[in-house]
Amino acid sequence: MIRNRCPHYFTFAKKHFAVWVTLGLCLLIGEGILDEPCRLAAATDEPEEFHGPPPHPGYPDPFEIGYILFDTFSPNKQFGIIYPNRLLEESPDFIVDLKHSRILAVLETGEPYFEGKNHGDLAAHWAPNSSAAVIENSGKWEPIGLLLVELKDGKVILQTDLLDSLNKIFSPAIAKAQHSRVEDSAVGELDITRVKWKTGKSLQVEIKCEGSTNPKGFEEESSWYGELTAVWDVAQRKLVRHQLARVSFHAAGRKEQ
Repeated sequence: MIRNRCPHYFTFAKKHFAVWVTLGLCLLIGEGILDEPCRLAAATDEPEEFHGPPPHPGYPDPFEIGYILFDTFSPNKQFGIIYPNRLLEESPDFIVDLKHSRILAVLETGEPYFEGKNHGDLAAHWAPNSSAAVIENSGKWEPIGLLLVELKDGKVILQTDLLDSLNKIFSPAIAKAQHSRVEDSAVGELDITRVKWKTGKSLQVEIKCEGSTNPKGFEEESSWYGELTAVWDVAQRKLVRHQLARVSFHAAGRKEQ
């Protein structure tokens, strides 16, 4: 996966209690809170910034000091993602409207990404028409979240985690090789290798990934490996086709089958 993040951030002073209050209000009211438009550095290497108004005169801008604007935007340059710096690491990630300087939604993930997260990374794969994005929040052995975010009329209308659908394809194949129950069979490592959007009669996203059961290569454990290509149809909101390839299985103490 290509590691691509904006390096720009600001130092946070814990003494500014109003910062925390303002961030909390963002989640409660669910409205656009930003008065000043986002400034984008078009065709330059200057860092991008996402600004909000100071909660009180003389106090700092909470988003400027606490959040980083991820540098992969929608093709129309209207939508993006902001994530917290290290000192706000328990705070959520947001989908934002850059054109109107508004918070659109909290990214629905159990473990938000933050700056410098150990074994973590972030990637955003936007549809050509800017109506959807697959947002990959990576962990050590597999993505923490693989969110399909759908947008319409400048609003987030649905978030779907695609990981469960992918695991449901891997599990039966692993169970068959290991002669185990499907519910007990799962990949120990899942690596997303490619996300590609397809346009035509309907908007679809093709996800290629590799799954294995023994990422540490313990000799006393059996090892299953497979490469999966799966296609999700946005309109139908389901996988419409998938294929496993280069499948291999090595039982503990036995030769590869």
